[in-house]
Amino acid sequence: MNTKLPIHALLGAFLLASTTHLSGRIHPFDAATLGSRTFDRLTEIDFEDLDLAGDQGVPNPLSVGGATFFDPTGLGAVSLSPVISAPDPDNAQGENIILVMDPGATISFERPPKVVVVDIQAIGDHPFELLVTDGRGVQQRVSGRGRFVVGTLLGMFSSSGIARIEVIDVGGVGMPLFVARILFSHHGRSAAND
Repeated sequence: MNTKLPIHALLGAFLLASTTHLSGRIHPFDAATLGSRTFDRLTEIDFEDLDLAGDQGVPNPLSVGGATFFDPTGLGAVSLSPVISAPDPDNAQGENIILVMDPGATISFERPPKVVVVDIQAIGDHPFELLVTDGRGVQQRVSGRGRFVVGTLLGMFSSSGIARIEVIDVGGVGMPLFVARILFSHHGRSAAND
């Protein structure tokens, strides 16, 4: 799905829902507070749609939909039961295909989107840390914590776009980050009325 997102509506929801101080150029927020209507307007890369759990393995780097996923030790994919991860909205009854990204792994965008949401699953309540680079090359560390069963929807906004996300650490012991899907939008304020 690739539709235009009225960014002012997303920012309004972000400002109401965010408990993060708005400093710096990259603004992380809890995307779980956004409504399904907002999610419907984001471009989605769902790893289930790519059939990554087969015998072929996962290409490294994996380029799809304007995003490139790279892991210096090799990308992996696992199939998780909805008992231990949040049901995929597109496949609520079945298993989720999760991309496994070790520390040092990156997600980069061909054209930096202004809004990115990372759907993180199956890391329990472990903390994680990412290094996010905006479209101007400014870097900011973004920290969060997993949530049991429901997962974590980490949103990030930058008016100059999000160019790259690097996995720094998970759990304080270098566990991998399990990513169920990535959602994003390139549209800014000027596209709000399109």
